[in-house]
Amino acid sequence: MCVPCKFFSNFGLTTQLVLGVVAGSCLLLKHFREKPRRPWGVLGFDISKQALGMAVAHLCNLALAMLLTVKTADPCVWYFINVVFDTTVGTALNCWLLHRLVKYVRNKQWSDLDSGNYGQPPQWRPWIMQTTSWVSICILAKLLLAVALVILRNWLPHVGAFMLLPFCRLARLKLVVVMMVTPTVLNTIQFLVQDTMLKTSTGHFYSIVSTEEGGVIVHDQDDDDWRKEEEDDAHDNDFCD
Repeated sequence: MCVPCKFFSNFGLTTQLVLGVVAGSCLLLKHFREKPRRPWGVLGFDISKQALGMAVAHLCNLALAMLLTVKTADPCVWYFINVVFDTTVGTALNCWLLHRLVKYVRNKQWSDLDSGNYGQPPQWRPWIMQTTSWVSICILAKLLLAVALVILRNWLPHVGAFMLLPFCRLARLKLVVVMMVTPTVLNTIQFLVQDTMLKTSTGHFYSIVSTEEGGVIVHDQDDDDWRKEEEDDAHDNDFCD
């Protein structure tokens, strides 16, 4: 008979803490290799935003693993299934929802919700609004995944148990594989993909200010010059006349 995992033992909690440290280190390594490199203030906002989303997803995974576990199932099996779903289908959902949100807020000129842009210098208000929207996206995607897991709950445990069969009688080793090795590999890919989506897609860090004439002024932090983009059709018509 397989030995079940214990998430909230001292060993289980230590394993989860190590996972968080490894995840943060991956994003720092990515920062030193990217061009152009984000200012430290912007990087801190981007990492903290994703860290909160990761924490919410992690807690949801634990809760789902405990709720979906039945007498014949192991919590590690359901957590393993949750991680695989979260880092594949969940990542695709998160990125698609974020893409739709960014496209919408840019059309509306809501600069505070333009992902990765926090003003010059970086301000707390845009970070709070973007973090709230990102965590909401993570929760929505997690709810959709939870529905899928509930629908498939009768046969998914058998698939997960089969994949973890080599660690059946080694509870601690299985906990390391499920809580550290698997999430580290899959979450590293997930964090890199989501970080690319969460940071500004322009390669510049700027503030957006609407003008009374209906135009937009963009302040580029890499270039102190102010560039004005006129979007008033009436002005164009007057010029043509």
